[in-house]
Amino acid sequence: MNARERGAVLVEFAIVAPVLVLLIVGGVLMGAAMWQRMVLQDTLQQAMSSLTYEDEIARAVEARGGRLVCFQVLDGDADDPCYPDGFDGIHRAQAVAEGYRFEIPFFGPVIPRASVTIIIDTGGEP
Repeated sequence: MNARERGAVLVEFAIVAPVLVLLIVGGVLMGAAMWQRMVLQDTLQQAMSSLTYEDEIARAVEARGGRLVCFQVLDGDADDPCYPDGFDGIHRAQAVAEGYRFEIPFFGPVIPRASVTIIIDTGGEP
């Protein structure tokens, strides 16, 4: 092996291989975070549409690996919502769930969040 080939091998293993490994690991962790967010979103939507009590919703979310961060039943504009949803003045319920914290190299922590707003009753209004 001559000096030129030895230099190419050194560059391959010193620079390219570690960068490739970091990209693969980061991609896998980002995919896992996206998957967990989808699972939380689905679980939260199902729980909010079929259950009426906050502790039952929290148990359903915890069974899927998350935790209920905020649950709010809002009657009007004066209430403090979990997040702005554009349904001001309408009787609704909001819930926000968080999943596991993923540490992704060079990007920092990623915490999957899911949020759902359900209209409870409009009182015959359209």
